[in-house]
Amino acid sequence: IWADKDNTCLLNGSFTHWALAHAGYDADFLAEEDVEAGELSRYKALYLDGPQLRRAAAGAVGDWVAGVGVVFGSAGVGSRDEYNRSADVLAKTVGARSLEFAVKATAGRPRYEMRGLKALDRLEPAGAKDVPAVGLDQLAYQERLEPVAGAQVILKDRQGRPAGTLHRAGRGAAIRVSA
Repeated sequence: IWADKDNTCLLNGSFTHWALAHAGYDADFLAEEDVEAGELSRYKALYLDGPQLRRAAAGAVGDWVAGVGVVFGSAGVGSRDEYNRSADVLAKTVGARSLEFAVKATAGRPRYEMRGLKALDRLEPAGAKDVPAVGLDQLAYQERLEPVAGAQVILKDRQGRPAGTLHRAGRGAAIRVSA
């Protein structure tokens, strides 16, 4: 509802699902109501896309990660609540606050508009130990991350600013990237 004609979050979720399926994992899509009702207890990992996340769902994700879960959050994830208001509820869980999140382009159709997208930035490994050294392009969304206390910076943008974090929360962990 808040994205208007921007399908980037939807495509990112689809591509994540396809990648997991090709790797042999049977991934499910969960509604926020299911997350709030405790359904995450049946899972080991959660991939989150999109800036809007209900406050109650963000709290449930935080509790689940602290217990044993692993969450991966992409650009802007959980930076807005269900009313599209600024929200930091997920920041302590994912290890970073979203700053200057902006939609710069829409992904469009994978075989047409998406192919022509120019990289907004290149995110490179920050030299963190025990983390794969993988770089990636920032497409469509741009943001800056402000790590919370205890988060490890794993990616940096061209200006050397944090663009990805790894955060241990309780017995779980969170990975957050600004792409």
